[in-house]
Amino acid sequence: MTKYCLMVVLLVAIAAHPVQALGKKPGVKKPVVTKLLPKPVASVPAIDTTLIAIKRPTIPMGYKSVGKPVGLGKGGQEGRIVIFQNQKGQKWVLKQNATKNGVYGQYMLISEIVGARIAEGAQIPMQKVRPLSATASCAFKTYKAHPATLHTFITGAYKEPNIWQRKGTKGVDRAIVTNMSRDPILTKIAAFDTFIANDDRNNHNLFWTSKGYVGIDTGDAWQGRQPLAEMTLKELPASLKSHKLTTQERAGLIRYATTLKKLVKDFPAPKVCGYIDAAATVLGLSHMNLGGCKLNTFKNFVTSNISASAKLAGYLCRWLGIK
Repeated sequence: MTKYCLMVVLLVAIAAHPVQALGKKPGVKKPVVTKLLPKPVASVPAIDTTLIAIKRPTIPMGYKSVGKPVGLGKGGQEGRIVIFQNQKGQKWVLKQNATKNGVYGQYMLISEIVGARIAEGAQIPMQKVRPLSATASCAFKTYKAHPATLHTFITGAYKEPNIWQRKGTKGVDRAIVTNMSRDPILTKIAAFDTFIANDDRNNHNLFWTSKGYVGIDTGDAWQGRQPLAEMTLKELPASLKSHKLTTQERAGLIRYATTLKKLVKDFPAPKVCGYIDAAATVLGLSHMNLGGCKLNTFKNFVTSNISASAKLAGYLCRWLGIK
């Protein structure tokens, strides 16, 4: 690795965890922090260098906003999205929840960061996300004293089929099995959504790009009232027994089950809860409540859904006759 690459990797580490990267005085043991990002590679991802560049009170040279800020939610009351580009023409998204949206809305940033971290580690096609703390200066922030998330900009078109595991319904039902089986990537995204209990994969959060399907937005991960994996385990078996699967559906369900099984293995509950703690600390939210509940309640829900995901993957593997 060249000296330049080593320097860039060091800058990224310092920006993400300045205390851990620089360490303390000689002889003092450094604190152990769960890594929010995958292990460093020879080439630093563009999103990490961009994160460093925008941490300043003025817009960096060569950067500029693209259009006006976009409001989130009904009437734009939930927050703001700012799209900007660098000197190379690469576009990026800065997302913030409104100050009036309460602590619950701020915790959705944790879901964004941790969900995207899991997808990046598991090589699920999703946009990349990085945290920007409440105290970090950034000219693109709408709410200057609040945290934000930096996202890669996905160029594509909304496209069917529907793989939306909606809140309050049956999780993955027979219709979703049929739809996700049309493309190998869709089965991976569906398994990922089950694993993170994401009930917001509407068609505006699923893009068809030059590289195939890519998902965006995991802000609703683990925000539902019941684990999606548990809902699926309760409802799907009866449907599978009463309706014969086509060859394509069986192949899709096998991909879904094996992907879910690998996610459970590679991202056990303690590891994911470590990501949550790290994200909360970086954002400056670890001292807050989540919609009237403690951060531990949030992590308990995460643990519950991962446990249900393990049971669901086990059931499907046995039913399908695969290991």
